[in-house]
Amino acid sequence: MTERITKDMARNIYFGGGLFAILVFTGLTFDSVHRIPKLSHADKITKSVIAGKKIWEDNDCVGCHTLLGEGAYYAP
Repeated sequence: MTERITKDMARNIYFGGGLFAILVFTGLTFDSVHRIPKLSHADKITKSVIAGKKIWEDNDCVGCHTLLGEGAYYAP
């Protein structure tokens, strides 16, 4: 029972797998975009939060420190 994969079978696997991957990627992207407003907590952002973010970005704190898993692991 040794079957060889023909060129047609290989082509179908390639295009079928590619189409499946594109559909999964599109679905996950669509889901992520619709979850952002619920997860961002934009209603809780105060002026002090905005000022802190500006200080964080202006001083390049992310170059040494981490915040929620983003940034370097050089400093505590």
